[in-house]
Amino acid sequence: MKFKIRNGTADTLSFHQVLEAALPGDAIFHTAQIIRQWANERGYKSQIWANHIHPQVRREVRPLWHQINNGMGNIFMYHFGLSGEATQYVKKLQESGSRVILFYYDFTPAHFFKYEDPMLYNKLKLAEEELHELSLLTEKALAISEYSMKDLTALDFTEVGIVPPVVLNERWDAPPDSKILKRYADGKVNWLFVGRIAPNKRQEDIIKTFYYYKRLNPDSRLLLVGSLGTTQVYYRWLLDLVEYLGLSDVHFCGHVTQPELNAYYQVANAFVSMSEHEGFCVPLIESMYFDVPVIAYKAAAVPETLGEAGILIKQKDFPAVAELIHLLLEDETLRKQIIEGQRERLKAYSLERVQRAFWDQMAPLLDERE
Repeated sequence: MKFKIRNGTADTLSFHQVLEAALPGDAIFHTAQIIRQWANERGYKSQIWANHIHPQVRREVRPLWHQINNGMGNIFMYHFGLSGEATQYVKKLQESGSRVILFYYDFTPAHFFKYEDPMLYNKLKLAEEELHELSLLTEKALAISEYSMKDLTALDFTEVGIVPPVVLNERWDAPPDSKILKRYADGKVNWLFVGRIAPNKRQEDIIKTFYYYKRLNPDSRLLLVGSLGTTQVYYRWLLDLVEYLGLSDVHFCGHVTQPELNAYYQVANAFVSMSEHEGFCVPLIESMYFDVPVIAYKAAAVPETLGEAGILIKQKDFPAVAELIHLLLEDETLRKQIIEGQRERLKAYSLERVQRAFWDQMAPLLDERE
């Protein structure tokens, strides 16, 4: 299939993607990889360009400082999640005649990091300013959720749409790590949370809830999977909290590989989230995929992502939430009902539906012909 540029003269169209950083296991980079595959399948010339490139992925990503043959009318999709040099590069592309589409992943409000990480705080504040600038030069903007789209409409982006991040694909077929299975599939009840150690994720509230749950079921543990943060100030505070509460079964698992992550989901009895800011919350979908019942605090995009699935908590009453989780895990009928609801919700995020949503949003920008 060939493509022509709307109101242009070229017979074929390049469809490149720009990222601030290309990191293995990162949700933004993963989505960019999938979109590149889709674009190639439709006959586009497609590359991923990034300012910072992790050594593990350097063979499939090109550095921004290399010359891009931008060409009049070619499309560049900017995956925007944080301030960086890539924004300035995208501005130059637009000025030279390229068409820019923004894929907005939301970013954590800066106030969460004011005391944890002043440098990140400043970058997040700058990202808010850059988002306003991008509204003036992008032809269309995509958001990962209705919650995130509100940021775009508030800044007068004229053309906006929603495309959920790509979550469900073959990576979940990777065999689970045998060491993780052996270590944690021992009959204990395993609580799981997946997400970087960060103030907005509110891991301390999960720990506090787990403290009360341990009184109901001493034979249990809490698994906190995710990188330990940028400065680790918050992480060290969490360690102090665990020690103060006298908990011996809280495990900080750090950044993990895909097989390890698959294993953590397989050994989990419940996924518990107390996060107060999520632009989408990919681990909710991952939990539903592995039939892990979800209990999550009702904040930001979490209710939208879950729909009618899982259990939403409206108040952080830690003893009451602990009792609720205990009831869920003890009542097999209730647990099955929750899992069935999650399986139904999971259909909304199938790879086919996300791909269709993506091309439906792109269609007005393109003229297709055989």
